[in-house]
Amino acid sequence: MDTYRKNLFGLVAIATIALIGACGDDRPLDGAVPDGGGDGAPMDAAPMDGGTDAGADSSLPMDGGMDAPMDGSMDGSPADATMDALPDAADGGLDAMVDAGPTDFDAAILTAGPACPCSFCWSYPLPEGEDLNAAWGMDGRIWVGGDLGILSYWDGTEIRRAPRAAADVQAVSGVTLRDAHALTVDDEVLHWDGMSWTALAAAPITGLVDIHARASDDVWVVSDRVTARYDGTGWTTSSPMRVNDFGKVWATGAGEAFAVGEYTIEHLAAGTWTREASSVSGFRFRDVWGTAPDDVWVAGGSMMRLYHYDGTDWSIETTTGSGGQPELIGGTGPNDIWAVASITGDVVHYDGTGWSGYTLPDGLEVSAIAVPTPGEPWLFGAEGHVARFVSGAFERVGAPATWASPEQLWASGASDVWVTGFETGPLHYDGTGWSIRPVGGSPQLFRAVFGFGPDDVWVSSLGGHRWNGTSWTSHTLLINFADIWGAASDDVWFVGGGGRAGHWDGTSLTEVLPSPSSSSLNGIYGFAADDIWAVGVDGVFRYDGSWASFTTPTSEILDSVWGSGPSDVWIGGRNGALYQWNGTIWMDRSLSTSAAVRSITGTGASDVWFVLDARPANVYHWNGTTLSSEVCTDQSARGVAVAGSDVWLGVSSGMLQRMP
Repeated sequence: MDTYRKNLFGLVAIATIALIGACGDDRPLDGAVPDGGGDGAPMDAAPMDGGTDAGADSSLPMDGGMDAPMDGSMDGSPADATMDALPDAADGGLDAMVDAGPTDFDAAILTAGPACPCSFCWSYPLPEGEDLNAAWGMDGRIWVGGDLGILSYWDGTEIRRAPRAAADVQAVSGVTLRDAHALTVDDEVLHWDGMSWTALAAAPITGLVDIHARASDDVWVVSDRVTARYDGTGWTTSSPMRVNDFGKVWATGAGEAFAVGEYTIEHLAAGTWTREASSVSGFRFRDVWGTAPDDVWVAGGSMMRLYHYDGTDWSIETTTGSGGQPELIGGTGPNDIWAVASITGDVVHYDGTGWSGYTLPDGLEVSAIAVPTPGEPWLFGAEGHVARFVSGAFERVGAPATWASPEQLWASGASDVWVTGFETGPLHYDGTGWSIRPVGGSPQLFRAVFGFGPDDVWVSSLGGHRWNGTSWTSHTLLINFADIWGAASDDVWFVGGGGRAGHWDGTSLTEVLPSPSSSSLNGIYGFAADDIWAVGVDGVFRYDGSWASFTTPTSEILDSVWGSGPSDVWIGGRNGALYQWNGTIWMDRSLSTSAAVRSITGTGASDVWFVLDARPANVYHWNGTTLSSEVCTDQSARGVAVAGSDVWLGVSSGMLQRMP
């Protein structure tokens, strides 16, 4: 696992642990109320704190910010984003310690601020944009697990991070806030004791897919064929009667458990597995959760139907919604049950008297649910997306809009960054948060972006659209432009489909004839009004007053071009094609990959950045002599922008900023 900073240890840590123990929050819980992680572990019978149900903020910002100041990265770099702070009422136990300040165990050993997986830190969404696969919560707090070993904790005010696990985290379950478990795709079972995550003895089965903890000495895992139970000292295994690719397990206690999977529900009681009634067979069951041995729920039926076990018989529960198949289920008790059908965007809620239906935010692909406070579920999913139920609707947290994979990036400085790839307009960062700058008109894909400063920016779609610092002016030209470059505000070039080009002369945007090429042009860059380079399907073209084909060192399709001057020009393309022009010849810098060199930029001959259109996201840097690279995220790289010392990386799930 990654190393991390251990703050406020020594006597303060010892005193903190002693005080927490005295407060009684690590005592075994009696199951008076089930937890909200979709796995049904019991919750403390004590009243819930007001972390998210007493005075919770109902207006989370949609600009990706967090109102609580963050401390930046794991190395202490400052962060420029904030997240909406939720008031937290002290309850005299663990929550009082959370409220107490820097001496509580959260602040001492978990890191706040955006995640920094490399020399870049996440800026959007927050705290990071990796896939989030699992969640469990209680008392207004949540543990979240995800790709690249993510283990994050919502403490009621902000998201904090534990050191990463060695592999992707696929399931999380807990008993108390100081007694939680996580499962990785490498079959490692981890235990949180309030101070650190440590590995349990290896389970005797492999291919594990889910975990459910009833207590520290009652932890269940399941593979597609076998279950295993940890009793505090070792593991024992048992096999359900049918082999049906099990995916979820939920234990009721006293050696009783349910396992669900493809077309079957299995029930373990008195040491024997039995297949449940045929009335609830034949469906692809996705999740299981319950509040007690006689109150078990299974998600997976069509038309938003759920299946309920009352201790004796199963029944089909008809809810509401548009007809999707529930994939996730969780809650806090028999009168607070939530089920999610991510594909159709349906969420249903049972309040003890009936079902209500809600809709997910557009583009939210949900992988996990946690209900840390009655009536307030949180949803987690692909690419770091998070939504929270606030004032009768689900709202995104840490991201202002539906994300789309970036097409291009351009920046004039740390507080002026533009990203295209959205259908309503580019995404803009002003130094404090991200927001869409709508262009107006019918939705269309905005591809290229280039500018001269914060008040003179161009984006392309069918034509060009110019930002003057306050509003947009559109100049329609029925050409799908892929890239933009300009020598001056009245001398801007556009290239795109069919090798066609457009030119802005300060008054109008017109097509340039004859076209530079008969095949698509993908990139353009220049050094003067009469020294412009373009690349595309048919190679390299150069403009010195008129367009002409230029010596091309490869037959690969070219996608990107940039240079520090006429004698230092870089071109990149498919299958790792990368070449540097020194004024006389092309020097081969190609990479051994099938991916395309999608984006090239820099500040000079000894400071060149580029990325491959590949997953995971490798960021490459040329220092004038050697080429170095680092992996920053498991998402696909899409583009890179540089403004002075500020370097921005766009990936399929969001944006990262390089920390000096």
